[in-house]
Amino acid sequence: MTEHAGLIESEASETPTLETAGTAEDEVASDLAAATKPVPDGRKSRWAWVDRARRIGAPVTIAAATVGFGFFVDDHYRVKDWLFWIFAQAWSLSLVFALACLSTGFVLTRWITGRPLRTAERLTFAIPLGVFAFFLAIFFLGLVGALGPVTFALLPLAMIAVGARPLARHGKRWLRHRRAWRRRSAPFPAWGYLAWAIGLVVLGMAYFLILSPANISFDSRWKHLAIAEQYATQGFVGPFLEGWFPGTAPHLPSFLYAWAFLIEPLGGLFGQLSLAAHMEFVLFVTTLIGIGALVRRLVPGADPRLVWVVRFLFPGMLLYDSNLSVGTDHIAAIFSIPVFLATLRAWKRLDVRSSVLLAAMIAGAILSKYSSAFAILVFPVLAIAFRALVLAVRAARGRSPKWAWIAGPLACVVAGLVFTAPHWLKNWIWYGSPIYPAGSEYFAMRPWFDGAGDVFRYGNLGQVWQPSKNWAGVLESLKVLFTFSFLPHDWGEFHGRVPVFGSLLTLTLLCLPFVRASRWLVALFASIHLGILTWFWIHHQDRHLQTLMPLMAAATASVMVLLWRQGRAARAALLTAIALQLVWGGDVFFFPTHNMAKKPIEASADLLASGYTKKPEQRVRTFGDISELRKRLPKGAKALLHDIHLHTGIGAPSVSDFQGWQGGISYGQLLDPGAIWDKLEELGVTHLVWRAGTSRGWDTLAGDIAFWNFAQRFTSGTRAGSFTVAKMPRERPEEPAPEDVVVLGCGQKYRTGLYRLEDLRVPAFGPGDPGWPAPRVEARGDELRELVERASFVAIENDCGSIPAEMRRSFELSATRRRRERIPLARDSQKDQWAIWRRVRPNPPPPRPLPTQGELAEPSGMPSPAQGGVVPLLPRTAGRE
Repeated sequence: MTEHAGLIESEASETPTLETAGTAEDEVASDLAAATKPVPDGRKSRWAWVDRARRIGAPVTIAAATVGFGFFVDDHYRVKDWLFWIFAQAWSLSLVFALACLSTGFVLTRWITGRPLRTAERLTFAIPLGVFAFFLAIFFLGLVGALGPVTFALLPLAMIAVGARPLARHGKRWLRHRRAWRRRSAPFPAWGYLAWAIGLVVLGMAYFLILSPANISFDSRWKHLAIAEQYATQGFVGPFLEGWFPGTAPHLPSFLYAWAFLIEPLGGLFGQLSLAAHMEFVLFVTTLIGIGALVRRLVPGADPRLVWVVRFLFPGMLLYDSNLSVGTDHIAAIFSIPVFLATLRAWKRLDVRSSVLLAAMIAGAILSKYSSAFAILVFPVLAIAFRALVLAVRAARGRSPKWAWIAGPLACVVAGLVFTAPHWLKNWIWYGSPIYPAGSEYFAMRPWFDGAGDVFRYGNLGQVWQPSKNWAGVLESLKVLFTFSFLPHDWGEFHGRVPVFGSLLTLTLLCLPFVRASRWLVALFASIHLGILTWFWIHHQDRHLQTLMPLMAAATASVMVLLWRQGRAARAALLTAIALQLVWGGDVFFFPTHNMAKKPIEASADLLASGYTKKPEQRVRTFGDISELRKRLPKGAKALLHDIHLHTGIGAPSVSDFQGWQGGISYGQLLDPGAIWDKLEELGVTHLVWRAGTSRGWDTLAGDIAFWNFAQRFTSGTRAGSFTVAKMPRERPEEPAPEDVVVLGCGQKYRTGLYRLEDLRVPAFGPGDPGWPAPRVEARGDELRELVERASFVAIENDCGSIPAEMRRSFELSATRRRRERIPLARDSQKDQWAIWRRVRPNPPPPRPLPTQGELAEPSGMPSPAQGGVVPLLPRTAGRE
């Protein structure tokens, strides 16, 4: 009892009271006094070596332990093979790229506008202006052949140096203002942290998908990255000599990605692709700044720290092919908000400076992608034209300067032509038309073979999604303004009829009459819906709407802020709508619908686990068989890609002969092996690449036969995965083209019989009946065997016949011809298939010449096949006349 009482008394004596307890400042002061109390000289000298040993020993010990730990883990997964180094490289270089764009763009913004802007608005203009400057630098350096490692290193450093000092000064001033603003502003709301968490989680999900190159989109592997690799591997920017259409379209993003291919970084091709993906991701993140800047202009007092989260309430951005996939749509999107803000700035006076700024932003969109540009520029063009008309009327009444209304629009047009000249002027110089491959009716285009226009018009453009050009199409286009987010506009095999785009824009549009919306907020909704109307009329695939997404997010966020200010009832309804959208779209990220990787999450997860699974080759074989092809093509090679779209990663310049996508090569027009050799030699081709036994069915039947005759008869190919690679023949072939071809047709197109090769030039696409040629000799009964004996090739349609069994050994299957794409005006359906057989044993003695098509059309004394008669089999002769 005594012990307990003593303990209690002791504790009580130590418990601070009002009289004995000091303030926190007193306690800290006493601690500091004790710590700084002088130590006697003897004691100090006696223990000084201990303090020194501790200061030295601590870092040495942890460093030695770290090295030992490194050697330990290296036995399990070699440190030099860690993915960390490649991703760290991609992050550091992409941030250098972004800083270069920001620094130069920062100076250009001040130079063009002539006056200071709010920080967020200035950054919104600076990033796209810097990207535009980076594109111009790569373009002009490429024209003089200066693309290489030196440009890779010096270009971003030079661009950083341009604006480093003013950017640093502005940064310090902004930090001071930021601290003052935080003291004056309301505290960050607790629910704001939940909003940030949602935004950051979705952003992380989007980033996770870009980790694996397997998730790069089809179009990027075919066009955008392939163009970048072409420029980088050849070291200059020049014409695509075969007139490859993707290379003649606007491709500003490809010039940016070309920077990533100028060196061989860690990871080789994987490192290059990773850098390109991170460049796109960083630019995507910068669009979030513009959302805050625009919302603050439309709704004064809106908190920019929160509105950016609305961008992630549209789940379609997580699904192929609207996701980040090293393409063009999200690059073009960086210009959308600046275009609207520049229109807003130019509206009042149509001054020259604001008009030039608007022209630069529109030019950036045009140079990124045609479809994106049309959706963005409709509103500013109409707005500036209307404003010029209003000012012109005022000038006529003497209420404003006489010519003030024309100065701004004229400056905008002239500046726009200058800014877009790297596209239209180089096309005019290199290809004969500023809008190549369009405009063949008005320009002498080159290269442009006979019939290229029809293949482009009916084949290439036959894949464009458009409404009918009549009143029914107009009504459908108006309807889609309200249904675009509820009815998918994408390939059925992607996500079927499940709407994934995100519908909060349409829901907030319905609320617009019930909030105090400024006229510019109404104008923003008008701009967006004009863009949607243009998108649907030109080419309505959902991914193209990603260009408008920053504007959609800003408009949606603006209405949400106004609704939030109306009170609890509006807030409850708004939160319900947001929650419904989040829950509905919560599983979109997990859809296994990726066209290239099927399960994109799994592709990224497998890559990250490749160290544990001991499969580092996943990084080396980035694109499967492309990696094998890359090994087979020597330095200095230039590959002809026959009927091949996907070719990013081959590591060499290339030439495409895919019909409908280039205007310079037509084997059906050339026919002769020597003429084909001349054309390929002219284009600088050193190697031929084709997928064994495959024809995509875009060429004429004659073109297919002419190519396979050249490739299989005059070259010796080796396999590289699913590809066959062959060197160009050293000598020009002197043998003539194969003349006699037996066609075993089903009767609706080519009828069964013997044809000359030039008879089989009927285009694969076009309207109406092309006038299918009659066979020179029509096969009846046992006559087929004799026709096959004299033929160099046999083409069989849909198993409508076969080569006689005893003659099969004389032939080998060259290719199976089948088109995969759904095209309305194609003459073969997707189900139609042709087998092309080539004679591999010598032909028997040739017969005398066959009758011409004219002789068949007007026979003398015998019925023609077209009249239902039969041309008798011609006797053989010892030689040709």
